[in-house]
Amino acid sequence: MEGPVSASMGVMVPLLSKLIESMEQPRFKDLKNDLKSLRAELASMEAVMLKFATQDDTDLQVKEWMRQVREVGYDTDDWIDSHPLVAAETKGSRIFSRNNRRRKPR
Repeated sequence: MEGPVSASMGVMVPLLSKLIESMEQPRFKDLKNDLKSLRAELASMEAVMLKFATQDDTDLQVKEWMRQVREVGYDTDDWIDSHPLVAAETKGSRIFSRNNRRRKPR
């Protein structure tokens, strides 16, 4: 189960960093509570994925959930990068953007 967890975590860790960077910017003070909430949700998902990393047998429902979490991470990263003020403050890093990865057909 290490592979899917690692792939999902590859999205989450930089995304959490971007949100933390955004929260520190004065121009985003009105969004601070929303960013804190989003960061908390992503951190919770990260903790659950780490738990699954230690399990040998994970059912299909969990694997699908992890795929969806990965998609949420890419979508959120794309949203941050598509908003000029946020992207500028987080240095516009698109390393983990959906636009820069190869997707498997569904």
